[in-house]
Order: sequence, then structure tokens, then C-alpha cells
Amino acid sequence: CFAFSSLYPRQRLISKNELKISWVRNCFLKNDRMNMMLQLADGYFRELSSRTYLQAAVDKNNAYYVPKMAHDLFRFFAGEEYLTVEMPNGISLKTRHLFLDYKVNRVLFGAASPFQENSHIGQLRTLRLLDKMPFSGGLSNLVRSLASLTLFDLGKVGIRALPKAVKNMKHLRHLILSHNPITELLTSVASLCSLEILDLIGCSSLKELPQKINQMSSLRYLELGGTHKIRSLPE
Repeated sequence: CFAFSSLYPRQRLISKNELKISWVRNCFLKNDRMNMMLQLADGYFRELSSRTYLQAAVDKNNAYYVPKMAHDLFRFFAGEEYLTVEMPNGISLKTRHLFLDYKVNRVLFGAASPFQENSHIGQLRTLRLLDKMPFSGGLSNLVRSLASLTLFDLGKVGIRALPKAVKNMKHLRHLILSHNPITELLTSVASLCSLEILDLIGCSSLKELPQKINQMSSLRYLELGGTHKIRSLPE
């Protein structure tokens, strides 16, 4: 949990719930029950904030940030395994958990995927994009390169659909698609045999779920808050 917190850019506001759920999703807290893991996460959060490693933002309810000195300490312990970069060519062979913060370099990408020329992304276990995608058509190429990924966070990146190639992500355990203008989920999602958590919170344009989603034997949590257009679940 300590090293993972280094992934958030310095001074970037983080909600308490977001950080706790991220720890849970990355399996840093070992327990079979979600409520117990969240309780453990709450204890860790209180410990970090009591030591001022996390500080409450003024006039921002439940929002925190990592102060400079604490962030430097987090980065020291994280090493190259946990990285936040602005360009994917900053990924090393040791990197397993990556946050890509390309907001400041939006104009550099144009229509091309920034991952196309990086040979190290196939080793990633966690990938989160921190801003809306500034490129189009690059998601399919990206998905094809992420065969070992276990957590894919595409929340709030503006995608309207997942590519068919997602069915090849056999190790994927957590897929976060929250707050995107997705209108439908391809049946290929149901072929993700290792998927445990599917987060569709805030996907207000989504109208239905794939019929075979009830055959996903590993799926433990299907998060549907704010998907008011879904009238029924597959039988």
C-alpha cells in the first residue's frame, strides 16, 4: 500500500475511497470478504494520514494529497516496479504497476497510440490511464500488448466501446470502465475467465449486459451504480 501510493502524482487530489479500493483491487489486502478488506484498508489509510504521509485538502471533502517529502519517500521504496510517467517510453523492464499521466503531453500524441513503440508494456500487471485518451484507434493495439495484465483501469477516459481483442486478456482480474459513454459490452467480455471485478459505475449510456455474463465463474463483484438504462440482468 505504501509503495502503491507513489503512483499518484505529487499534490494530485485523491479521494479516500478511491485509494482504499485501489489497494483492494490490487490484492494488497488478503481476505476473502470485501467488507473485511475495506476495513483493513481504512486502518492503513488512518495510519498513513496520522503520520502526515497523506494530508487532507482544504475545503475538499474526503480528498487528500501526498506532500512532497512523503511522495519522495514513497518513490524511494517503490523503485522502478511502480511508475507514473507522462510518456510510455519511460517504462523499464522492472515496471509492473503503471499510471500514465499524459495530460501535459496531449498535443504530442495526435491520433497515434503512445504505446506502439514500447516493448516493455507486455510485462505490466496494473495499468491506469489518468486522463481522457488523446488518441483514437490506439486502444486495440494497446489491449493486444497487455496479455499479462491483471488490473486495467479505464475509468473516465472517454471510451465508447471495448475492442474485441480484450477476450485475449486471460489473466485480467479487475476491469474498471466506470464513468465512460459505453453503450454496450461485447460478448467477448464474458470470455474473461479470470475476471473477478467488473466496474461499470456511472456508465449511464449502457443499456444491457452480455447474455453470457452469468457464465463468468470467477466474477465476484459486478458494480452497476448509475447504470439506470439497464432494466434487467441476464438470467
